Amino acid sequence: MQTVAWVAGLCVAAGYLLGSIPFAFLVSRRRLRRDLRSDLRSLLAGAATGSRRDDVVVNVLDVAKVLLAATLAWHLVRDASPGFDRRVLPEFSAVGFLADQVLTSWQSTALWTGTAAVVGHLAPPWLGFRSGAGQAPALALGFVYCPVGFASGVAAFFVLLAGMRRPAVAVLAGLAGFVGATWLAWIYDAPTSWGVTNGPELALWATVLAGILAARTVTAERAGT
Repeated sequence: MQTVAWVAGLCVAAGYLLGSIPFAFLVSRRRLRRDLRSDLRSLLAGAATGSRRDDVVVNVLDVAKVLLAATLAWHLVRDASPGFDRRVLPEFSAVGFLADQVLTSWQSTALWTGTAAVVGHLAPPWLGFRSGAGQAPALALGFVYCPVGFASGVAAFFVLLAGMRRPAVAVLAGLAGFVGATWLAWIYDAPTSWGVTNGPELALWATVLAGILAARTVTAERAGT
């Protein structure tokens, strides 16, 4: 168990560092150097076409780094867990299942490592602990590990957006739908299609993740960004 705890702790710390890689900053610097070497016509053309492509690349890289951190944590902790034997049952360990709603040690570590990576994305030490909005990496985590909450959150977001036309309010409503769905899934023991088992830790994880994003959304709204 000490080995599992050490590996899990290192995974969370490494997840934060991986998530803190400022791809948007690095891509913007590369874009600036490219534009400075071009004439005014090339600069205007790049602003009209190239920036959107770069933004897509940044979003993909941000999602990839968070999912990579969570996936690596899952496998590292699973393989370090005593009693794990992939030849018997790929997702079983002596310390894995304590009840039908309790996550395995590697599932738990993956969730919190992914969350640490999102925090690293939002608050990288290299940029004064200020960076991007974080929605894309967090949405990717929700889609992979908590599909019921993800679908409910997205539905709530679009309903509020269509009715009020206020993106910040719609985001908060989507986060509330995400959290509410995970708690209801725990209460009624909803079956899991993919992702991890609905239960107490998943509901707690969803609450923490939504709280982080809600704080960032409110802060950005007040700052007018």
